[in-house]
Amino acid sequence: MVAGEDRGPNAMNPSIYVNDPYFWLRDDARKDPEVIKHLQSENAFTNASLAKLATLQDSIYRELLSHVQEARSSLPVRWGPYEYYEQNKPGLGYRIHMRRRVGAAEGTSGEVILDENELAEASKFMSIGSLRPSPDHNVLAYSVDFTGEEVYTVFFKDLRTGELLPQTINSTTGSLSWGKDNAHVYYTTADEAKRSYRAWRHNFNCSTPHECSDTLLLEEPDTVFRVGISRSSSSEFLVLSSGSADTSEVYYIDLSDPLVPKKLIRARETGVMYSVTHHKQSFFIVTNIDGAVNSKVMIAPIKPESGSEWRDLIQYNASVAISGLHAFAAHIVISGREDGLTQMWVLDASRSGLMLEADLRKIEFDEPVYAVSSAANREYHTTKFRFEFMSMITPKQTVEYDMSTHAKRVLDVVEVPNFDPSLYATERIYVPARDGTKIPLSIAYRRDLRKAGANPFHLYGYGSYEVTIEPRLSRSSLPLLDRGVIYGIAHIRGGGAGGREWYEAARMLTKKVTFTDFVEVAEHLVKQGITSPSQLTVAGGSAGGVLMGAVL
Repeated sequence: MVAGEDRGPNAMNPSIYVNDPYFWLRDDARKDPEVIKHLQSENAFTNASLAKLATLQDSIYRELLSHVQEARSSLPVRWGPYEYYEQNKPGLGYRIHMRRRVGAAEGTSGEVILDENELAEASKFMSIGSLRPSPDHNVLAYSVDFTGEEVYTVFFKDLRTGELLPQTINSTTGSLSWGKDNAHVYYTTADEAKRSYRAWRHNFNCSTPHECSDTLLLEEPDTVFRVGISRSSSSEFLVLSSGSADTSEVYYIDLSDPLVPKKLIRARETGVMYSVTHHKQSFFIVTNIDGAVNSKVMIAPIKPESGSEWRDLIQYNASVAISGLHAFAAHIVISGREDGLTQMWVLDASRSGLMLEADLRKIEFDEPVYAVSSAANREYHTTKFRFEFMSMITPKQTVEYDMSTHAKRVLDVVEVPNFDPSLYATERIYVPARDGTKIPLSIAYRRDLRKAGANPFHLYGYGSYEVTIEPRLSRSSLPLLDRGVIYGIAHIRGGGAGGREWYEAARMLTKKVTFTDFVEVAEHLVKQGITSPSQLTVAGGSAGGVLMGAVL
């Protein structure tokens, strides 16, 4: 696309070639002496220009370190007969994965099931993809990338003896899942473009070459689609999905009879997206079908090609964006967004027929601006649901919610040293855009340092890929707040604050809306006297960098 030029329906025919004056800087091997010399010169210039700020840089660096707690154990999560958790120890760069028996006496030491630090000792790079115990919890399957090329090898460890088993699965994407039994492991592999395009079944208990030959379950030839796998929370089904940016197709395998071929739920239809959650005798479907841009919840029988039998479970509400479901034996937790904030609703799964919003129990929160997300929930037959809560001034909390009594209990709070939440405040402001849409703006500041009239203000924006920069506590913003700067996040269109509609309103030919939204938020701050042009700074990272290039 060239500004002011209409090249017709075949804009790339003929192609226009443009010389890139910076192409010589591409050095994938990182060995070109001219490139290295240039980078060294740029670094020297930067260091000389910032030399006068060295004392301040050191002070801020020490402040940031003062808010980090190196030693920490994560909250144990029940998974079958064990509680699994992680430890971070001072001086070690990687996690230690632990477990202990449910009901173990207070103070009982857990067993180490995997020490990432040991894995990293013999390699310049190490990254864990997935880590899954077998259904009987005797074998640990985990995937590791030792190169940084996003190519993972799956290893198996006998947790009874601590021995690493000889079999491995090579060249995977890192994603893996056990079946319902202890005999099968499912995983995906990628093509040369690192696109996940195949799903496989591995016979863990194989003994002959024929038995040990992995079975291809799904292959996606269309390069805009990616393949994914997941096991239902009921452990009854393996879900295989293939999806693009706007279209999806899902298959299922009954894990009680895993050798039976996969079954298609609904054939792909351009523009129709859906995901599947199993519950008892039904599949619960989150989909945008029938013009439900922000998605709705439907229910379908467990049978192949069931698309014609899907029916609405919850009446569609365009102001509520549904993003996902988590099924328990007697309840369904629905995740989504409303008023630009993440929300969660609990559904009594014994209900039947079309439901209204009044039939859903919304989990309420005290703060005006926050972010919530599901925590690890490994047990299916429970009334306890765990989620994580955080705001711009509240460290991450793990909260247990009783889906029957609706009682909440904080189980864990991530400690942020040298930080007193009572000194800070957070607010949500809605800024009118030129078309009347209200753009959410989340701000945080220190109560005792906010002045009447204009204040220093740092405004952050992103606005792409339906991604939302959530209003969470950022340790890197604390030095700003402690110096009287107000920190704000503009939840502009192109992102996902208002669901899929929010994204669709500012992409491709309407991408300009992302930029005008951000400018109008900044102008609103000045018009309202919250800040002034000379005291306003703006920033955006990754796709937010494109935003900065457009608005400055």
